[in-house]
Amino acid sequence: MSQDEVGIAVGLIMILVWFVVVGGALALTIWITWRIMAKTGYSGALALLCLVPFGSLALMLLLAFGDWPVLRDLRAQRQQFGP
Repeated sequence: MSQDEVGIAVGLIMILVWFVVVGGALALTIWITWRIMAKTGYSGALALLCLVPFGSLALMLLLAFGDWPVLRDLRAQRQQFGP
């Protein structure tokens, strides 16, 4: 193997490792976000918004300023049955 071929092989391995690391980080982010959204009462599928630009920002704004379905249900139960 010539030195050029070795350099190309090393470059391809580095690109492959980069894709695996970034793909794993993205999958972990989506999985964690899915769990958070499900615990707040929203559909977990909203976690897929992390795949689009500014989607994570939209989710943070929804969580910060939105009326969570879980809390809405809790308020309704407290009104019906008392504290």
